[in-house]
Amino acid sequence: MRILPVQRRWAELRSSEVGRDFPRTVLIDSSSGLPPVVELPTPLTLIFGLNGVGKTRLLGQIAASMGGAKLVSLHNLVNYLHTAFGIRTDVAEFIEETSPLSISNEHLSAVRDLVRRDYEEIRWYAVPIMDSPFRELVGDDVVPIFVVRHGGVEYDFRTMGLGELSAHLLAWLLSYSRDSRGVPLLLDEPEAFLPPPSRGVVLNYLLEAAIKRQAPIIVASHSLELIRGGLDAESALLLTETGNSTALIGPTSQDLADQVAGLFGRSVDSEWLVLCEDECGYVLAYEALRRFAPQLWQRSNFLWCKGYGDIETIWKHLPRPPVKPEGLVNFAFLADGDMVDEVTAATKRASGEAGMRWPLILLPGDPDELMKNAAEANVGLLADRLNISEGELSGLFMRIRGREPHNWVQDVVDSSGVERQPTLRALAHSAVLELERSGGGKEFRGVLAAAKMVRG
Repeated sequence: MRILPVQRRWAELRSSEVGRDFPRTVLIDSSSGLPPVVELPTPLTLIFGLNGVGKTRLLGQIAASMGGAKLVSLHNLVNYLHTAFGIRTDVAEFIEETSPLSISNEHLSAVRDLVRRDYEEIRWYAVPIMDSPFRELVGDDVVPIFVVRHGGVEYDFRTMGLGELSAHLLAWLLSYSRDSRGVPLLLDEPEAFLPPPSRGVVLNYLLEAAIKRQAPIIVASHSLELIRGGLDAESALLLTETGNSTALIGPTSQDLADQVAGLFGRSVDSEWLVLCEDECGYVLAYEALRRFAPQLWQRSNFLWCKGYGDIETIWKHLPRPPVKPEGLVNFAFLADGDMVDEVTAATKRASGEAGMRWPLILLPGDPDELMKNAAEANVGLLADRLNISEGELSGLFMRIRGREPHNWVQDVVDSSGVERQPTLRALAHSAVLELERSGGGKEFRGVLAAAKMVRG
């Protein structure tokens, strides 16, 4: 397989014969609950989103609307080979009675790259089997058998790991398919069993296949390695839930970056170290940035100290260089929202001193109080998040009614039956949703913008 930069491959695909027909509009069944119009940006399109949002159903609807398209669930086919077919007692006879297929150097190289194993020999067979699950995909009633030799040991698909087997199967499907030129191909998680280093090879391989087949290839994926390539090439679509329906966010949408950051978490190098007063301030800051400033959250790590006195002391004695050296992390100090007087006095004193200061800002309120008020107002939501009954949680709230917020939060943590951090995160999540409903989230983002931590 040719090794070219991914972006160069995508440029070749865009300028190819099939690429000139894009973007392509696909209309799907409006009663499916899925977006009725799908704009495919390029002949190789990545569709991604959370589990259960409907990616597989969307692939099925697109396949039904694109005449002659082939929909491949590699996961199901791998399981078929590993279980239903792999337990047959006549596999050795099939191998003995069938001639091996001719394999191109391109596909041999692809398999070695995908498996990351320098095989001494690779043999593929297509054996005749009635009612084969591969018939609709390759045009023949056959099932593939894979035999390899590595390190002087010969073995076949029955003793391969799922990742190794899926790599051979993907390459075989792309090489064996009859009359594949011009036929759209839809793949549901082709990288599912592969380790991260092999997933980038999948993307390269699919780009080559799309160019060679001169046909669209549409992939539903959870893999960051594939999705990042699609995002960089403006060839990815995010399927997301909006209320009771779903929506597709395309590569030209201004919302895509924030949605991606919130979906996949911090996958880039940290640029900010955020210091908070205590554990409750830490979890509230974490959830608030995740909700209201997802790109900043993605680039941040969080620490909690032993109270406001600690963070003010560190803030005062940690100078901010006029020009930040390359590679130096930024610092931010988030005080609880009830420390208004202390923060105001500290920043006023610092304004008369020489030198620059890192941001010292206030959370939208006192974390314990915000958590308590939000939880009592939304018992059902918190119960669902903690996976306990609403009645059980209401009973706990009745028993600790009247406790001051800090002790109330500690009582919930100690008595919920759920581990400490998940309970605090659930309480903070409820508080953040309540802030969003009241407009506090927009105000907090404005504070971050004023501190030049995010864009306004």
